[in-house]
Amino acid sequence: MLSGPFCSTEIQFIAKSELAPCLDQLVVARKTVLLANEDRIRDWGIYTDIEKYAGANHVLWIKKRYKNLTEKAILECLQEIEGSDISQIVAIGGGSILDLAKCLSALSGMDLQKPEEIIDAIINKTYCRKKDHPQIVAVPTTAGTGSEVTRWATVWRSDSEGKLSVECAGAQPSYAYIVPELMRTLPIKPTLTTGLDAFAQAAEAYWSRNSSFLVQDLSLRAIQVIMHSLPSLLKKMDDMELRTNMCRGSLLAGLAFSKTRTTACHSISYYLTQRYGIDHGLAVAMTLDAVWRRNQSSMQNAAELERLFEQYGGLKPWLVSVTHGIVELSLHQNGVGRDEINDIAEHSVVQGRMDNNPIQFTIEEVREILMECW
Repeated sequence: MLSGPFCSTEIQFIAKSELAPCLDQLVVARKTVLLANEDRIRDWGIYTDIEKYAGANHVLWIKKRYKNLTEKAILECLQEIEGSDISQIVAIGGGSILDLAKCLSALSGMDLQKPEEIIDAIINKTYCRKKDHPQIVAVPTTAGTGSEVTRWATVWRSDSEGKLSVECAGAQPSYAYIVPELMRTLPIKPTLTTGLDAFAQAAEAYWSRNSSFLVQDLSLRAIQVIMHSLPSLLKKMDDMELRTNMCRGSLLAGLAFSKTRTTACHSISYYLTQRYGIDHGLAVAMTLDAVWRRNQSSMQNAAELERLFEQYGGLKPWLVSVTHGIVELSLHQNGVGRDEINDIAEHSVVQGRMDNNPIQFTIEEVREILMECW
């Protein structure tokens, strides 16, 4: 397992009406960067709660929205806050916004003027030399990434040469406010794909080489909650009990994989997302069953996880059922040609992810996995 305390983030489940008072207490005495897309906070029904910060001298509101965070986007935001003595970042949004908050916390105050300097700083981890990092307040608006309780962020290179990770203790959010009501209007596809991402995080944490009994207990509960709640939620999208359940499952998955990192499924998924635009959660889910079947003989407590999958008809049947009519689970139905499998396999070994898997797959074995998912 990763070293350090299990979770240093203060976590609270709150109602939407409680969000403003919580933020008021944190923002009043701190120079704050607020990351919140203006259109989205209108959709969530918290615009009047957040707008009051717009005119405050000690709050800098960045209203941009990013689907996949790149080094160019980070530089753009760093330039916007340049010269400000920031002590806090409040991030309201999905995984990319929370990742942006972590990158700004890690990289602010450094002399970075070009996109390639951002890349170099991330690769060489020069941000780890900083003594002080602005604290992060995370308000996730999807139930899936777990970013509100982890210390790393994903950055997608603009040159399509893969993804980068920012990781340091200073990027761990100090506070996470979980507000299920903010997810009431989340459309069906992102509800599904973020839910699949959380499901994969829990499963991969369970079988990771870095796993432990405590991680596996968290993972099993996360998997159970998600397998039970997600299919029902997709049929009744405004059900707040089911939305809350998915927040619970996502949070437990985040706590689990924050101590293990993810494994082969995530490693393979990154190029599928960057090269073909396949939603991250779907890209991860495509290989889950193939990787699971190969991992069973080399992992601890495989039988317990198998019993849980079987309660819901088995892993592959559940994945097929939950995605039916919303997204396509195969590679070829998402624009991947059979002749492109070799290229994908060669780009699928991501250090810090693939090497966490209980089996160390060769490129040929990854190709076989991809062919099964084609």
